[in-house]
Amino acid sequence: MRLKLLLAAMLMLVPLPALADVTAHYSTGPDKVTVEAADNGDWRITIGGPLEMVILHRDGVDYIVMPDKDGTERVARADQALPIMTASAPMPDTSKMVFTATPGAADMFAGYSGTRWTYGPEGKQPIELLLSADPRLAPVGVALRGLAELVIDATGELLGPDALRRMLAGGTLIRLSAPDRDQLKPVVTLDTVSMDRIDPARFALPGPVMSGADFVAMAAPRGPSRTVTVKVPNPTPPPPTGPGIIVD
Repeated sequence: MRLKLLLAAMLMLVPLPALADVTAHYSTGPDKVTVEAADNGDWRITIGGPLEMVILHRDGVDYIVMPDKDGTERVARADQALPIMTASAPMPDTSKMVFTATPGAADMFAGYSGTRWTYGPEGKQPIELLLSADPRLAPVGVALRGLAELVIDATGELLGPDALRRMLAGGTLIRLSAPDRDQLKPVVTLDTVSMDRIDPARFALPGPVMSGADFVAMAAPRGPSRTVTVKVPNPTPPPPTGPGIIVD
């Protein structure tokens, strides 16, 4: 007993490794997604594209940041704005679908080992996610799961939340592949990871918090509309002309 107490006391004197900030850069075709995770639990996900969007988690609250027509960054609580935004977007009818998430073989990508997971509704061709349990990527995984929870809160049962949560608990995304003809094609890939210190100003709110309704009205597209369509392939489809998930 005395030996155990002595060992415990010695361990208490050993300095534990400090938590580190982590920045991960992903490619999504021509666009980029950047995940910045601070050692205090704050995180920031920048989604590039024609309409850049930032999801910012600070002090336990999630915010969405987008520029207005003059380029000024506007802010709203994500739990108030995202449900309004998704309510007006065209969505597939998945009410009769049962989503599954199944772990598979081990694989490596971008220098990290992981497990291949297939995810999607039964009877349809699934997508594949390579998820890594590497502790160096863990803060990035926390941020991506936080983003997934916001999507689940906004879409309800649309994406099979139980299966999605079970899969994402398996690690941090390092590659996502979608059906393309007779094979899976990577559409999201991890590019680089940095452990450099992140400026705390990156997690500051760039302005006052607007109501969700005012924010969505400000963020509504001006000019030609841009439609987002999610298509789930049939089990034995004719040769498709593109991936199973298409952004027009």
